[in-house]
Amino acid sequence: MAKEKIMVVDDEEDVTFLLSSLLEFHDFSVKTHNDSKGVMADLEGGVYKLIVTDYMMPGLDGLHLCEHIRASQKTKAMKIVMLTAKELTSQEHQKLLELDVTIVQKPYQPNELVARIREIMQR
Repeated sequence: MAKEKIMVVDDEEDVTFLLSSLLEFHDFSVKTHNDSKGVMADLEGGVYKLIVTDYMMPGLDGLHLCEHIRASQKTKAMKIVMLTAKELTSQEHQKLLELDVTIVQKPYQPNELVARIREIMQR
């Protein structure tokens, strides 16, 4: 059976390494990016079921990345998980909900994150 493809985007290389290792251990195929450059081109060219992204990143932050994903015909149905340590304003929180983004506050338990991802992918 083919592995589900997930993209992980975070500006911290150690975070993308740890997340990709965790997800690969749980039988997902993972592609990582450490900045927003090239993410949309990669998403449009690949067949990713879900993207895990950080909120606070230089350049295109997670919120704007989610807006771009939803604006594209090729990626608008993709599942999105937003990891954040940021205290979201009510406006930011509402915008993410409107974009159908699952918000996961940092710190999180790795196995709980995997369980959430599996549940989201079942929808």
